[in-house]
Amino acid sequence: MRQARVLKGKPKVENGPRFVWDLRPTNSESLQPRHEAKNRFTLPCSPRKGRETPMTRSLKALFLTLALAAPALADDSYRVKDEGGFAATGRFVEFPSRYGWESWKVDFKFGLEEQQLTKNSTIELTVLKRDGKQWSYRCKAKREEMWATINRVYGKGFNIVAQCAIPAKKFAKAVDLERDLVGAPRLVFSVTVKDGKAEAGMQKGFYFVSEGQIEAGTMNQYASAGADPSNLGVLFASSSAYRGHDGGFAPRLYR
Repeated sequence: MRQARVLKGKPKVENGPRFVWDLRPTNSESLQPRHEAKNRFTLPCSPRKGRETPMTRSLKALFLTLALAAPALADDSYRVKDEGGFAATGRFVEFPSRYGWESWKVDFKFGLEEQQLTKNSTIELTVLKRDGKQWSYRCKAKREEMWATINRVYGKGFNIVAQCAIPAKKFAKAVDLERDLVGAPRLVFSVTVKDGKAEAGMQKGFYFVSEGQIEAGTMNQYASAGADPSNLGVLFASSSAYRGHDGGFAPRLYR
């Protein structure tokens, strides 16, 4: 019986599958390679054991950079309270003047989980009218009538734009109109979160989606083309933007 010959010298490194030479006796003149299965992924290394290739070092540096640059938005709870008057939107007759709105208050309680609002998040809006009456509504995320867009702004933390779809039947009481004439009201309220602190943003107010018979009524001029939340028909202005001579809050009215 012939014995297998032992190959001398260093084995040639190939880029393909790894083989281990079987040095057991065979009936063939040539050595028969047997395939070695590998069930786990390994980073590419150079033929010299323990030495990393430039690609390996680059991949490790990339993974470390991504880990350090991950958004540091903790799953915490926040509360933002804001109030104020109204700013001009450029309409011929401003919404607060037409429907007798004097001021507003917002109490926004929210939590963040995987860059989404938690189910217990709420926005409570209260509108004070010039006749002394109040109208209020509370939006709840668990009803799926409230959602938010969360974006990271370089150097300024996170910008959260929350929206709430208020039922037409409920909103109609705030403007003394029939429900078919108010379209689909959407409340918008933005906040910024940085270093664990939340404060009110600039984008806040109402836009109205054209639905029902809104085009036949007085609210047609406040409807937003294409349901654009940046085209607000009612623009909230925080009390810090409008102050009276005595330092007290002086809401801006449109008559």
